[in-house]
Amino acid sequence: MAARCAPALPGLTLGAFQNETLIGMAAYIPNGGIKTRHKAKMVSVYLKPDWRKSGLGRALVEGIIAHAREQQVILQCNATMHNLPARRLYHALGFVPFGVERDAMVIDGRGFDEELLMLDLRQEASAQ
Repeated sequence: MAARCAPALPGLTLGAFQNETLIGMAAYIPNGGIKTRHKAKMVSVYLKPDWRKSGLGRALVEGIIAHAREQQVILQCNATMHNLPARRLYHALGFVPFGVERDAMVIDGRGFDEELLMLDLRQEASAQ
């Protein structure tokens, strides 16, 4: 868990704190494979329920996007289909769907589908 929370660069985990308490996080995991290093994942996006709709989740995701933009990668993420606030946020920030993974998670015998999303930040670098 410690390695995931503090990955080696260019990996990154952002945290939001209230005093000493972690209230939100988001992580950037680069893909190290030679044929797939043009992609990275945004994972572990979480905000404590009391802090949702505060703009803090958006700030965490924007921080990951800014870091991914510096890496010039395709940033991918997943959101469960029923998590409409997360999906709306990702769409508003420019992520586009590229598929749905059926039963991506199974919790207590119930399957949850996930929308697969991507944000191509390579185009921005070549346009500048």
